[in-house]
Amino acid sequence: MHFWRNVIFVDETYIRLEPKDSRKRVWRQEGEQIKPEHVLPALKFGGGGVMFWGCVSWMGPGPLVPIEGSLNGDAYARILAENMPQVKEALNVQSAYIIEDGSPVHGTLDVLRTKKFLNLKSLRLPFYSPDLNIIENLWSILKTRVAKRGPRSIDELIVISQEEWTNISIDDVRQYFYSIPNRIEAIINSNGEYSKY
Repeated sequence: MHFWRNVIFVDETYIRLEPKDSRKRVWRQEGEQIKPEHVLPALKFGGGGVMFWGCVSWMGPGPLVPIEGSLNGDAYARILAENMPQVKEALNVQSAYIIEDGSPVHGTLDVLRTKKFLNLKSLRLPFYSPDLNIIENLWSILKTRVAKRGPRSIDELIVISQEEWTNISIDDVRQYFYSIPNRIEAIINSNGEYSKY
């Protein structure tokens, strides 16, 4: 856990103004492994919402930054430069690992320079990899809370999202940090296939 306490999980998510409940349930026998046919493919969609960048560390949620337009390397480098120093300060570390997905935006020359300047070491995951990135669990909490408050405009959506993000407790965050060894074991046991996480 000492290592994971110096890891910052980062990601982007899209929050719709009018959320649709896309959860589907699968009936499995007790002990039956998750199979590829049990999982719906992840789909990107646009319109009627806001894309956010966020991060979470052992000390709790970091900033939640609304992204105007599409995210490119310059914008991502700027987000890191403006936000990661305060997250590192909260962790009281000079150097930190960040876990992010394999989006091409995360590996542009400007982004790599910014990470080097900020002394961030990147542990990049596959493009769609919720198994190890615990921020995916926090996105789910955030989207549920935002939907319950029913924002009626983009501006209201941004305000409510940022309020609810800061309301995620350190205890909520830490329960996911404590799950990391089990997540790693589940991925190893499933030979890199789907796990319950």
